[in-house]
Amino acid sequence: MVARSQACWVAFGDDAGVAAGLSQRLFEATGEVMFCGDAIADPLTGIHAALAAWAGYLRGGGELLSLSLRDVTAHCAEFGSAGGPDFYRERYRAWNQVLGKSGVQAAAPRIRVATAEARPLGIDTQRVLTEFGISC
Repeated sequence: MVARSQACWVAFGDDAGVAAGLSQRLFEATGEVMFCGDAIADPLTGIHAALAAWAGYLRGGGELLSLSLRDVTAHCAEFGSAGGPDFYRERYRAWNQVLGKSGVQAAAPRIRVATAEARPLGIDTQRVLTEFGISC
């Protein structure tokens, strides 16, 4: 769970995926440090939001729903896992085996080299919220 001070931070799918631990999972699976989960957090959270909205509708509506890109992605990354490097290495190997049998050729993840230092977390949140007319 994210600290309360971070509850209103603005996230995009790729940085939410990294915050959720997807890059760490990829490292555990491959032994390589790299960026992972490019924009997977957005569709995962959208699906969860649709399910939550449907459940709320079935209960009579009038509910406020709040979902976190980071929390949904972390939940999905852990779903059904025993955790740990051995689990992720085996999952990665099995997935590549399935792809190979189906004739699908998946490109290996590529390492992205940082070209500059990242701005501090949350530094742009107030500016972005102001642009959208949102107070938090």
